[in-house]
Amino acid sequence: MLQHTIMRSLSRVLSSSVYLALVMGFALQAASLPSSDHLNKVNERLDRLKARISITASEEPYWQEYRQSVLDNVTDNESLLHAENSQPSFTAPQYFVARMERVDRLDHHLHIISERFNTLYHHLTASQQAILDGYFEARRRTFNHSLK
Repeated sequence: MLQHTIMRSLSRVLSSSVYLALVMGFALQAASLPSSDHLNKVNERLDRLKARISITASEEPYWQEYRQSVLDNVTDNESLLHAENSQPSFTAPQYFVARMERVDRLDHHLHIISERFNTLYHHLTASQQAILDGYFEARRRTFNHSLK
């Protein structure tokens, strides 16, 4: 019985390790791909937002940190999706493993994005903050409306 449990545990660890190695290999390949349409749209959206709130030279370092964290999230998610889509087939358990990895990575990135955004926000003027408040409230309403 103990041998069976040990073998099953080893099998799970090896399966996870092989899967992780495959995902990392595909992620490295995806990193060398040209920019996606989505990444380009996010870049454009960030450029428009930056212009709208009139980032000053003293605010620029905080903006760049926030911007990079958003772009890192998009790039990482696209790499994971590319790795998933490069697989010839997925079992149901593999699907959920891949999905959870993307959720975990999103959680990781959202913590960084939130931290960097809050730092930026506290370095902005009240009028810049009001613009951002309105911008993100509109995004929230748009998302919530799409759920109805």
